[in-house]
Amino acid sequence: AAAPISEELVQFCGVQNILIFLAHGHMMASWQACDQGDTTSGSTGMRGALDLFRMTGAKHFLPYWEARYAMAGAATGDIAHAEASLAQCLETTERTGERWSEAELHRYRGMLLEQAGKPLALAQACYRQAIAVAQRQGAVAWELRATMNLASSLIAQDAKDQARKLIESLLKRVSPGPDPGKRRADRVLAGCLRRGERGSSCPRFHPRLFNRSFQGILRIAASPALAYKPSNQRCRCRLP
Repeated sequence: AAAPISEELVQFCGVQNILIFLAHGHMMASWQACDQGDTTSGSTGMRGALDLFRMTGAKHFLPYWEARYAMAGAATGDIAHAEASLAQCLETTERTGERWSEAELHRYRGMLLEQAGKPLALAQACYRQAIAVAQRQGAVAWELRATMNLASSLIAQDAKDQARKLIESLLKRVSPGPDPGKRRADRVLAGCLRRGERGSSCPRFHPRLFNRSFQGILRIAASPALAYKPSNQRCRCRLP
């Protein structure tokens, strides 16, 4: 579902020479390739997308994209380089004040610590920091992700009751109903348990989240002045 959207974005921005969104499109397509197991071409594509992004002179989004690239490298075993890169991303966030992805950066750091076999307490501290930042920013999606990681880590320590309380507390605030119920918390806990059994990994690509984000970009780009008509086969554009 996500591939046609990224392809459409890349084709359109290539024709219109919109380099910054072209870099975004290549980055998302390469991220998806990594998530589907093609880490070699995916990592190469992410590196190229980062180089293209820098060519535009833009600096926003770089901490997040650099962190994504680092996590892709960590998935292939290059944990030391990923840790150094992620530390630099967090330093850049502090220096520039671009904090929209700060919670996710702390979560990534916790994942790297777990993957490197460091004490779980260190990783859990990162997850708690990610949750605190997300709560302060009102970033519910980031908070949910960090909560899932923390719950998985607690389950690995056989602290299932603590993990349940953590999840139930979050569900009470983000669920559409007043009481999410025990059964829903059980399902989330079961998912955390499966994650714990598989071990930490590079965060997975979610096509529905991708579609919502980049459909918005395509809607903006599809203005009458650009004479843009989406197509499943190819991008039909007329230069102004």
